[in-house]
Amino acid sequence: MVSNLFRGISCVDKAPNVTRNNGYARGSPSTPTSRVLLPVGELSSSQGAETVAQALARYEGGDIILTRVVAVPEQTPLELPDRMLRPHREALCESVDSLSDSGVDTSVKRVIRVGHRPPRIVAHTAADHDATTIVTRSPDTRPSLVPLRRSWPEWLQANTSSRLVVTHGAGELDHVSSILVAVAGGPHSGATVETARALAVDHDAWIDLLHIVKPDASDERQAQARQYLEESQQRLQGFDRHDTWLLEADDVVDAIAEQSAYYDVTALGGPRSGRLRRSIFGSTTSDVETSAESAVLTVWSEDTTP
Repeated sequence: MVSNLFRGISCVDKAPNVTRNNGYARGSPSTPTSRVLLPVGELSSSQGAETVAQALARYEGGDIILTRVVAVPEQTPLELPDRMLRPHREALCESVDSLSDSGVDTSVKRVIRVGHRPPRIVAHTAADHDATTIVTRSPDTRPSLVPLRRSWPEWLQANTSSRLVVTHGAGELDHVSSILVAVAGGPHSGATVETARALAVDHDAWIDLLHIVKPDASDERQAQARQYLEESQQRLQGFDRHDTWLLEADDVVDAIAEQSAYYDVTALGGPRSGRLRRSIFGSTTSDVETSAESAVLTVWSEDTTP
């Protein structure tokens, strides 16, 4: 499979790589240690997703796989004629231009991927290119009428080995000076802190690590909270522009949503409770995503299939 790497090259100079979603294939052993997959199209990106993808690629010394996701009906053959691919090539060029205008200085590989279901297309592309991270925005779709059905981010996280970062909210992240990171003891807290660190380094932003306890929390619970904050600090690996905050509040969601108004970005780990429990009791993560007053990043760690 021939790759097209871009650094200061006009989009029209080269044609993107077009593949069909017909199976998994691992990348070559020479794959960079960091590779960020940024889908556009059916699972479209936004300026916020582009900003996060660029920050991660720059911080980790990797490249960006800009993937145009083309979903066709189940009965449609995947071998699309050139006239049907042409508008997708043009749209992909516009995405490349957008990255160029924002000053991206990492290698960008352009890929058009054709398949029947957008999340599966992204999962296959991530496997093909050994993507270490997938960055995309939350889809503009209503919640499923079937409570136990997975959302597409949950399906994607369960079917890939990549870290997954999903952007939410109206904030486009064109200017980031402060980041609120809600930390806990879940499997995604470490990846959330590391993602926030990359974004903060890229924008010279401040990070507040926040953990919330009940006002009547026991000494044991207070000690556990301090341990969560200490472990999160260690993840920052010498990044000095940060502070820790142990906040007492009766309601976790309300507390995070209220504090989010004072930050440009709020970052938190993906939900860890099962779909049945969330359908009955709700989810802190999803409630914050809808109630926060800043842009929200939801992060799932790699290799944590539920």
